Amino acid sequence: MVMGTRVLITGASGLAGKYLMHCAPEQYNICGTWYSHAQPFGYKMDLSKQDSIDTVFDKFQPQIVIHCAAIGSVDYCEKHFDEAIDINARGVRRVLQASECYDAKVVFLSSNAVFAGTKPPYNEDDIRLPVNVYGRVKSYAEDFVSIYSGKWLIVRPIFLYGIPRLEGRGNWATRVMDALSNGHTLYIVDDTVTQPTYAEDLARIIWALVPKETGIYHVAAEGVMSLYDFAMAIADEYTTTTVNITNRLLPSKSTASMFKDLAARPQDTTYDLTKLRKFMERVKQPMPCCVAEGVQRMCNEL
Repeated sequence: MVMGTRVLITGASGLAGKYLMHCAPEQYNICGTWYSHAQPFGYKMDLSKQDSIDTVFDKFQPQIVIHCAAIGSVDYCEKHFDEAIDINARGVRRVLQASECYDAKVVFLSSNAVFAGTKPPYNEDDIRLPVNVYGRVKSYAEDFVSIYSGKWLIVRPIFLYGIPRLEGRGNWATRVMDALSNGHTLYIVDDTVTQPTYAEDLARIIWALVPKETGIYHVAAEGVMSLYDFAMAIADEYTTTTVNITNRLLPSKSTASMFKDLAARPQDTTYDLTKLRKFMERVKQPMPCCVAEGVQRMCNEL
C-alpha cells in the first residue's frame, strides 16, 4: 500500500469500528462515519439514502471501504424487518454502488448469524442457513458483496466484546458488567456456545487482511464456551479489579427456551479456523487471544 491510502470506516461509532479507528496503521489516511451516535470526527452518513452515502464518498474519495455500519440488535431486526433489510442489506448495496465509482476495495463485516448452528464447526464455504431476520439480511448483503465488480473481502466475526472507546451502544460484555455494577441478577443461557472474540484482535486481523486478501475469512478466538461460562469469566475478572462493586453477583443459569419472545438464536455457530490460522502464520501474527486474556485486557481499559 502507498502512503496515505484513504480508508473509509463506516459505523465508526460501533465496537468494531472504534477499534479499527484506534488500531489503524500509520500508512493509512482514515475517515469514519456515524449515524445514531454523533462523534467529533468524520461524517454522518445515512445508509437508507444513496445521496447521503454519495456525498461522503465524493468528499473523501476512499480507496478502501471497511463497512461495519449496521443495525446490530438481533431482536430489533426481528421486529422491524423492513428497516433491517433496508439498512443491513440494501444499505450494503448502496455502499457498493458508491464504492464502484472509485474502484475501492470493499471489506464487509458479516456475522456468524448466517449459519443455522446445527452442523459446527463452520468453515468459510459452508452453506448459509440463518434462523433469524438479522442473519437473513446479513446473508443477502453477502450476496451483494460477492458480485461486486471490484475487490472484496467478507469477514465474519463471532461474539465481539470490548469497551466502547467513544459514547455509543454497548455490547454483551459491557451489559454484563453494568448489571454486576448495579447489583442486578443475570439470566444467561447455558445451552448456547460461542467463541468470544476481543474486538481489538478483530481490528488487528482486519488490518492484516486488508492489503492483499480477498474472499471470505472467519475470525474468532479458538476457545469454545457457553454464554454462561463467558459471563462467569467476566464476573470473575471484573469483580476483582473494580473497587466500586460491593457485592459479587454471578450470572444465573437458564436455558434458551426461557426467552421465546426474542428472536431465535443458533445454538452453536462456532468456526473452523483453519484458513485464518494459516494466514496468521504466514504474516507472523498471533491468533485472537483467549477469553481469560481478553477479559483482562478489556477490564484494564476501564
